[in-house]
Amino acid sequence: MRPKRSRKISAPPSIQGFAPIEQRAIEEPCIWLNWDEFEALRLADYLDLAQEEAAGRMEVSRPTFGRILKSARNKVARALVESRCMGVAGGVVSLDMAWLRCFSCGHLEKHDESMVEGNECPSCGEPKLRLLAGDLTSEEVL
Repeated sequence: MRPKRSRKISAPPSIQGFAPIEQRAIEEPCIWLNWDEFEALRLADYLDLAQEEAAGRMEVSRPTFGRILKSARNKVARALVESRCMGVAGGVVSLDMAWLRCFSCGHLEKHDESMVEGNECPSCGEPKLRLLAGDLTSEEVL
């Protein structure tokens, strides 16, 4: 199997996951969307872009975009039907611009010169900001 190419995304997801209200969801393992799957859903279903245009934005072929989108939709459907939590993390992605994420509270914002890795988070005050930029792998986005 050949290595997976990086998929371009405009921004890291602002959320890390969702959980159903029902108690039984706690007993079931979470279903995980990769960042590229989240981006495919955002482009196709939230922004209502044609697959050709969305594929261009992610810098993948239209068939590859279709496979990513199908996988994402299947995972979301399984999470809803099976009343399971859904997380968003991981994948092999390339970011358009640099972002900072607080690994304490999850706060996310665009990187600028005044904020650097290790600074205090403007949301929770913890010194847990981490720079997310360029090509990232699963380990770097978690």
